[in-house]
Amino acid sequence: MSPAATARRVCSLTLLASVLCFTPKPSAHCLLWGADFPLTPLPTEASAASSSPEPSPSLPSASPSSPSSSPASSTTPPDDSPPPVLCRSHSCAAASPVGEGSFHLPLGALAPSGECIPLAAPMPAAAADAAAVRAAPRLGGVEVAARAAECDVWWREVSEDVIPPVPELVLPLGATPHGSRLVLCRTRAEAEGGGGVPRMGTLAVEGPDFGKCFFTREDGGTGVIEGGNFHVLQARPQEPECIDVPAEAERLRRQLLQRVEAYVPPAVRREIEAVAEVPFDDLLAGASSLGSCDLSQILSAARFVPHELNAKGLHGLRAVLAEEMAHARAVARGYDAHPLYATWRRDGILRLNMDDLDDAAIHKLLQAPAALGRSAIVVIRHFS
Repeated sequence: MSPAATARRVCSLTLLASVLCFTPKPSAHCLLWGADFPLTPLPTEASAASSSPEPSPSLPSASPSSPSSSPASSTTPPDDSPPPVLCRSHSCAAASPVGEGSFHLPLGALAPSGECIPLAAPMPAAAADAAAVRAAPRLGGVEVAARAAECDVWWREVSEDVIPPVPELVLPLGATPHGSRLVLCRTRAEAEGGGGVPRMGTLAVEGPDFGKCFFTREDGGTGVIEGGNFHVLQARPQEPECIDVPAEAERLRRQLLQRVEAYVPPAVRREIEAVAEVPFDDLLAGASSLGSCDLSQILSAARFVPHELNAKGLHGLRAVLAEEMAHARAVARGYDAHPLYATWRRDGILRLNMDDLDDAAIHKLLQAPAALGRSAIVVIRHFS
């Protein structure tokens, strides 16, 4: 197999792995486009450490008379300018290649002149001046973005120590010819070549450019930020406010205690204690006293649950439970018999010569660590 074919097979495996690990939330309907929507930037939420659960941002709606049910909690970081107003027009539609097979999304930033400046062109600094943009004339053919009333849509900072960016909530807005999803990213004001203002760009969440935010610098060249230290546009359908139910809390409490008893042996509890520097019994007592809303999140498949108990080791406990329950599922289904399972279990990573694996072997390989049946592995993309 040629190096190019091998690279394509690696891309296929990367996509499969992402499908196994994450379930994107349906959000394609959350961003609306129109010529008469308010000229308002989508809000920004900084990724500052917090002891409380992540709030739902209050966002500009497509209908100004339709209030959001989410609390007004979104903020713009003090060291960044406001994000530009997202727009699209015929001038943004030309394909502009970046990276190793990606393209800039056919979107842009609204300038005070009313023009939609494509992502592939240098964004004028005034596009980040919210007051100037609100006074922009309404030009024919230019549409601006607004959220659907039933959704949250916001810019979320991805710190440089978070690799890859969390994909569950990103808002896919396009794809490469090979099917790799593309989303919007936005640099911080201090990004090299940005001229002191945040610049929107295109982030590849799959394929050979995975994790790279491509943006157009002040001088017209292409800048790249890899792995983090930028913002991504996220979206999620709004959900009704959760109400704690004592009977449900008791059921979930028993479920949590049963799982801890079955899957977290004393040696592992001591390891969690050593990392958190808090007695494991204190962590368990705190988690057991929570209401049904918190417990349902803790026992969910969410990769990360923001909570004050994380300081006592809650996130570590959830990670151990997920790993041990997946292992038990693999053993029950016989997937641990795979010759590479022990290596995966020990190292958490496999380095393989992809030339030696056909499609059936890839399926079996993915079944082992995911402990999922063949029917659950439903997406295979070949880029040949």
